[in-house]
Amino acid sequence: MANIDTTNIDEGSVVVEAKATDFEDNLLTFAGTDAFVAGTILARSGQKLVLYVKTGGGANTPVAVLTYPVSRVGAGDVAIRALVGGTVNFDRLVIDNAQTVDKTVADALRNFGIVAVRVTQLANIDNPQA
Repeated sequence: MANIDTTNIDEGSVVVEAKATDFEDNLLTFAGTDAFVAGTILARSGQKLVLYVKTGGGANTPVAVLTYPVSRVGAGDVAIRALVGGTVNFDRLVIDNAQTVDKTVADALRNFGIVAVRVTQLANIDNPQA
């Protein structure tokens, strides 16, 4: 008899609660070909959004969160609608360069009106191994 494979389907969102006014149209600058996932934390560089980095240059102040995947082939800008206020799922936040999202990052987001909270995903009730 064959083994049964379990496939987890993630139906959750990075957004827990937000109003229409919690989103803002912006340009997201890509340094080259890349793809960013929902939950990616963004910083501001001039009038545009860029990837947030925990340490280093001017992109170390988180001001927005990407709520859907965005990709681009080659360097340049992409028009996006980013979350700039509201409540987000802490466990779905991502720093693109694989740095850890911690309380310091969450506190910095809170300074800009984005509150990161821990959320229990009810969709996992039927699949507790997820």
